[in-house]
Amino acid sequence: MINKTQNMTLLENAHDFVLTNPTFVDQSRVSNVVHHNYTVRQDIQIDHVPRSRGLNLLSEASSHEALHDSAARYPPPRCHPGTRQGLLLQLNQWVLGTSSEDNGSESVWISGPAGAGKTALAQTLAEMAHEQGFLGASFFFSRPNARDDPKFLFTTLAYQLAVNLPEIRLSIEESILRDPALFRKSLAVQFQELILGPVAHFLASAGPLVEPRIIIIDALDECSSGLSREEIVRLVTGAKRHHSVSGFLRWIIFSRLDPHILATFPFSEERCRHLSVLVSRQDDSDIELLLWDGLSAIRNRHPDALPATWPGREAIQKLIEKCSGLFLYASIIVSFIGDASNDPEDQLAAVLQSSPLYSRFPFKALDMIYVHIIEQIPRTLLLNAKQIIAGSMITTLPLRLLVNILGISRSGCYSALQHLHSVASIPDASNADHGHLEFLHASFVDFLCNRTQSGRFAVPAQDAHYSLGAACLRIITEAGLSQLLDANVYLSWPTSEVQSQNTTDKHPHDSADTSNQDFQIRRRMLAYAVAKWGSHFSQSSKDRAVVELLLSFDFGLLHQGDHEYTLDGIEWLLKDKTRKGLIRRYKLSLMDQIRLGSTVRNMLASCPGRKWYVLGKQGKEVLVALLPGRSFRYFKYPR
Repeated sequence: MINKTQNMTLLENAHDFVLTNPTFVDQSRVSNVVHHNYTVRQDIQIDHVPRSRGLNLLSEASSHEALHDSAARYPPPRCHPGTRQGLLLQLNQWVLGTSSEDNGSESVWISGPAGAGKTALAQTLAEMAHEQGFLGASFFFSRPNARDDPKFLFTTLAYQLAVNLPEIRLSIEESILRDPALFRKSLAVQFQELILGPVAHFLASAGPLVEPRIIIIDALDECSSGLSREEIVRLVTGAKRHHSVSGFLRWIIFSRLDPHILATFPFSEERCRHLSVLVSRQDDSDIELLLWDGLSAIRNRHPDALPATWPGREAIQKLIEKCSGLFLYASIIVSFIGDASNDPEDQLAAVLQSSPLYSRFPFKALDMIYVHIIEQIPRTLLLNAKQIIAGSMITTLPLRLLVNILGISRSGCYSALQHLHSVASIPDASNADHGHLEFLHASFVDFLCNRTQSGRFAVPAQDAHYSLGAACLRIITEAGLSQLLDANVYLSWPTSEVQSQNTTDKHPHDSADTSNQDFQIRRRMLAYAVAKWGSHFSQSSKDRAVVELLLSFDFGLLHQGDHEYTLDGIEWLLKDKTRKGLIRRYKLSLMDQIRLGSTVRNMLASCPGRKWYVLGKQGKEVLVALLPGRSFRYFKYPR
């Protein structure tokens, strides 16, 4: 055991030593540790506690995909070198407190429309802050990529603070170990216990020369809950009232003009500041730089095919007119023209030939470029592309699992997606078991979901749910036809196709490994199908098509094997809304009503006995409602 006196720094001037399972006891409860240009005084009262356990728990409760340097977001959108210099300098000076316009604000909200380059600004600022050593933490929300759950926000920020500021790590870990249920508490409690409390404890013992740290929250408008967005804004902007942390944490929020944020942000308070990033022709010089550099790089990749003068000043000027100040449009058309699967000159011509009307309406121009991108997909592969895109919009399934559930082959998958690199990050075949299709721009998903904007290319979420629900019933049926259940589930993308791309050498155990991997993916497909068929159908708008599928499906298959049974589908079919929607809306014939009633009865009968009492009374009511007249007497009620 090592004790230290009040006048002596622990292990002062010590070096070249090893401690084996040490126990530290702070007798005076005060330790002085010199860090950079300031002194940190730490109150430590932890004995026999593994200090890494708290951090591990915090890591598990965090969304690492939302960090600025996350592999899931690579390559992230960032400001093109030489652009947005004025705004980036202004924000950098604000963080460091060197701005002549700084009024002591500690919270800044930067708002702007879709395509104005907010995420690129946030990413560039985060990278600059990281390089200069004053990044505290960052969180990048993304609705289309399922990074929209507010419960991960403060845990993820706290994890980064613990890593970036070792001086407060112990305090954060103490909070976690003191209350293991902290991750299930409200946002306000997490904010206090994981961020405010530990930071206040650190600052109470630190000297006066502590440099501020910034915390960046991007796309807050894509957080799934409006009420949570309001609470996050209240907590962040109210942090300045806590004098114990004042001046140290500086918050920057990027978002669209969301009504929940507008209603909550305290515009009148001195220490809260609002900046707007507008779509303006004043940015034409920055957009011109982005276009010249981007298209020049494409020309350099095709030295034999493209002349040295390509694309020419006239083409650049036309593109600038079409961008009309919209950075996102400029970024996407550079990626579109540089698509390796097409001729750059043809791609440039396609962009230039779009109607001049769109140059006056940049968001219409953005829709037009999205149409151009999707039109590159061959008609024979468009359905595959729409199914994969739709499935990726409503689930976070790894690409290979999703493609197998949909029954699409590996070649069918990549042939359909190869034209989408300008709007999506597509995992290669070697990473498809873990990576999923990542959308680069929320506006692309908004475009696909809005039939008015996308027309025949629309991918409504309700249609996606129907397709996946139908696929689930197909998988359950295939499994039920086999004594081994999983063995008969069809794999459209087997493991052998992944291995053949990764290696050309054969090993004795390859066959066994392949068989085991295929077995595992079949089990995952079947487990997903059994668990999710009802959930998908409940969110589908194709009621008549769902009825036809249910009439032909053998629900007795659901309780075979050792797969856990789910009541989601039964609970959905028992709802009044569903009853009326499926039966009365379509005025089913007497025979169809009897068939559907028999189907529902078989489904209820397949429910494990221990759960039957939950649905018994309601189930009988459904059967009576579904089966007309005296036809109900022909069916025995399950006991």
